[in-house]
This record gives sequence, C-alpha cells and structure tokens, in this order.
Amino acid sequence: MMLPSNPGPIGVFDSGYGGLTILHGLRQTMPQYDYMYLGDNARAPYGSRSFEVVYKFTRQAVLKLFSMGCHLVILGCNTASAKALRSLQQRDIPELDPSRRVLGIIRPTAEVIGTITKSNHVGLLATEGTIKSQSYNMEISKLWPEIQVSGVACPLWAAIVEANEADSPGALVWMMLAAVAGLSLKFSESFLSVQYRMQRKDGTYCGGPMVTLTRAFPGKVHTKALAVFFAGSAVLVSFGMGNMAQANSIALAMQDTFGVAREKSALALTILLLLVVTGGLHSIAEVAEVLVPGMALFYLGGAGIVICLHAGELPRTLSKMMRDAFSFPAASGGVVGTGIALLPSALRYGISRGVFSNEAGLGAGGISAAAAQTDDPVRQGYISMTGVLIDTMVICLITGLAIGVTGAAEGVPEAKKADGAAMVIRAFESAFGPVGGYLVTVGILLFAFATMVGWAYQGEQAFVWLVKKDGFEMVYRVSFCFAALAGCMCMAETVWNLSEIANACMAVPNLICVLRLWSVVKDGAFTFEKSMKKAESGKKHEKMHSGRSR
Repeated sequence: MMLPSNPGPIGVFDSGYGGLTILHGLRQTMPQYDYMYLGDNARAPYGSRSFEVVYKFTRQAVLKLFSMGCHLVILGCNTASAKALRSLQQRDIPELDPSRRVLGIIRPTAEVIGTITKSNHVGLLATEGTIKSQSYNMEISKLWPEIQVSGVACPLWAAIVEANEADSPGALVWMMLAAVAGLSLKFSESFLSVQYRMQRKDGTYCGGPMVTLTRAFPGKVHTKALAVFFAGSAVLVSFGMGNMAQANSIALAMQDTFGVAREKSALALTILLLLVVTGGLHSIAEVAEVLVPGMALFYLGGAGIVICLHAGELPRTLSKMMRDAFSFPAASGGVVGTGIALLPSALRYGISRGVFSNEAGLGAGGISAAAAQTDDPVRQGYISMTGVLIDTMVICLITGLAIGVTGAAEGVPEAKKADGAAMVIRAFESAFGPVGGYLVTVGILLFAFATMVGWAYQGEQAFVWLVKKDGFEMVYRVSFCFAALAGCMCMAETVWNLSEIANACMAVPNLICVLRLWSVVKDGAFTFEKSMKKAESGKKHEKMHSGRSR
C-alpha cells in the first residue's frame, strides 16, 4: 500500500498492552515513519464483548487516531481484527475518507504461518470472541489448505501475560507484592465465614458473606439487602462464568484439538456433572481433592521442566526482573496483571479476571471455607490463604519465569507476532515440541472442570440461602448440570458480560462486610497467636519438668 507523501504517523490500536509488540515490529521494519499507539485499557478486555460493542469501541479508536493525523491505522487487537475490521473497511472508510486505510493482524499472521509450522498443525490460544469468529481458521485455510488449526478460548493466563506485555519483566515482582493484599482478604473473608456460619439439621454448615452479614448485624435492613444482593449475584455467576463459560471452553477444546463434536462433549459433560454434582458435598470434595492438586502439579511440572531446560537463562531473567521492578511501567504492569489497581478501569479489569485466579475479595471462597470441619476460624483462614499463595505467588511466578527464560516474550520474531496467551504455548513447545500445545490444552480442560465443580457447591449454598426451604438443593444441582449442556451448544457472549457485572456485585458487599468487621478479624487472629505461644511455652515447660524428674 502506498502512503501519501506526508501521511502523518501510523496509528496502532489495541485493547491493552499486547499491541506494543506489533508497534515494536513496525518500528524495526519501517523506521522512517512516525507512530502513535492507542491502548483502550479502560474498557479491556474485548474478548468477551459482543460484535456490536467491539465494533463501536474500535470505530471510536480509529476515528480518534484519524483525528490525530494518522492516514493508516493497524488494529493490533485480534478481537478487533476479527469482529470490526471488515465493517470498518467496507462501510465506514468509504464514507469517511477513501484515502485512509485500516488494516488488521490476522491476515498477515496467516500469511507467515505456513513458513513457520513444521507439523502443519497450528495451535491457537485467543479470546472467546476471536475463537468463535473462526477468522484465523478461514484465513489460514485460504492460504494454506493443508494446515489444521486447533483453537481454544483461554482467558486463564491473560493476567499473567498482560504483566509480561507491560514491557518489563519486573511486573512479576509487583504481582507478588500486590498478592499480599489478596492474602489478607482471603484470610478475613474465610475467618468471618467460619466465625458466623450456621449449622443445619443434617449437621452440615452454611456460611459465606450472605450469612455473615445477617448474623453479625441482626435486624439491620441494609445489611440484609447486601446479603441478598451478594447471594443473588453468586447464583448468577455460578451459572454464567462458573458453568456455561467453562463448558463452552471444554467443548471448544475437545472439538478443535481432538475433533470431538460439540454435541458429544455436551452430553458427556452433562452426564459427568450429574454424577459428581448430584452426589452432594462429599462427592464434590472427592473430585476437587484429585482435580485441583492434579491440575496444579500437572501445569507446574511442565513449566518446571521448561525452566530447567533453560536454566542457564534463569539468572539473567531474575536479574532483569529485579532491575526493572521499580520502574513506573513495571509497577503499572503488575497492577494491571493482578487486578489490584489504583485506577477504576484497572480495578474493574482485575475483578472480572479474579474468578479465574484466587477469588480473593469476591467472597466465593468463604462459602467453601464455611463447610470445613473445623472449630477454629483462624486455622481455616490460614488454610484458605494457601489458595492465593499457590495461584498467584507460585503459578504466576513459574509461568512468568518459563516465558522469560525461553525468550517467548522477547527477542523472538515469531513470539512478537503471536498474541499474548500464545507465549505460554511457545514456552511449552520449546521443551516438548508440538506436544506442548496438547499439554496446555489438557490443563485447560482440568481447570475448567474443577472450576465448574467448585462453583456448583458455592452457587447451591447461595441459592438455598435465598429460597430458605429444604429440598431445593436438587433443583439447583440439576439446573446447573443442564446449564452446562446449553453452554456447550450455544454459548452467548452476553453470558461473559453479565458474569463480569455479577462478579463486581459479589465483591462490593463482601468488601463492605470485611471492612465493617475488621476488628473482629484482628482480635481473633491475635487471640489465636497468643494461645499458640502459650501452648508452645507449656510444652517447653513440660519437657523441662520431665527431664528434671529423670
């Protein structure tokens, strides 16, 4: 394409930081031009949004770059390229100014895929919107009909990858530091859920922020309203992001990677859920005991092998992390990555992703903590904190190191052309070859099913608390299982949007509850520590007395 003699800067647009890799490549290839980058972090992520919303946001960004003198705008966002590019090219540009151009990144990526792949089988990790659009599949099949494309919607590692894309590996350090706040929140909400839980006639316990709010502030109308608000939001999230979104990811993974039809995946998943979920708490606990540790060990084992095979790069990676940790870009990147931010847009971004990491601040973990067979809320609080430790401080760090030591985020041209999540695949492929893509896919399947099983219990407890009638547990369980059937077959993007709103609705009452009862949490923790010190002192005294007697 020929640009005007004085074209002004070339605009690059993305919904976040990922497009900076596109900008970097453009500047290296065409250094004679000026560039202007626009990242819509305030409204990220785009992947779960509808076609109309993505088109609207992308059009606004393109018009903004046009108004700033850009004659050419490149959409560095896969979702925007998949959903909005054609409408902009065919409808808007001819009306606005035919001399201007808007280009995407899917077509150029498809053009070079055939020169890179050795197996003629390409793995694609992308947002829900990009996968469902089938844009990569269509473009690659036009140019390289012999290549098979296996795509999986993968929002799980978006926060980790976004931190790496903030142009500083030091963002990982800030992710670890920011997770400290998550540890405190997880402890507090779990402590309160056990402290104020109630026992049913069958001996089981019911707890969570909705119970805490009503029992800690009896007779208060506003706390009762907050409790109902929280419980209703929890039920919605359990059916949406906790069920249908996960079911859709499983169906896509089975279809694109292993060639299993959606109908078969839907039937198998529904039957499996019925067997597990209708068995009640004990059945759910047994499945979770196997899947959750297995999932973590499976992924960490693979990432650990990747790091070991590139151990020579580990000192350099750690040094760069620490050197860059206290630069402004690193701090802002880490804040975005963990979702603990000072800006409202980053706060919203973090809450919407929190359900896929450690759930600290949402209050859902407190519902599960209340079911524990323990008489000490402090002990359970400490146990619940390990979730944040493992999810953020171990898995996120190991993932970041694997990406760093393999150079998947820097120094490799192909990596710069890939979207963020694909860097995880590239890191695994450096150790396992094409099998690495399958390993990551299996990890996604395990995580998605474990998430569904956990949310089945949490949603049921909120539902039963709302209806306040015995015998309604099975109604929820069966409905939950058949919602998975619908999620496999016809996952609507609006489910993601509604779930994000419901996540925020859960967080607000829970955080208010924690803040109102912070003194109870503090006193309980201090009392526990004093009793532990007293018990330890008593054991030492008894041991000394026993020695003297001899």
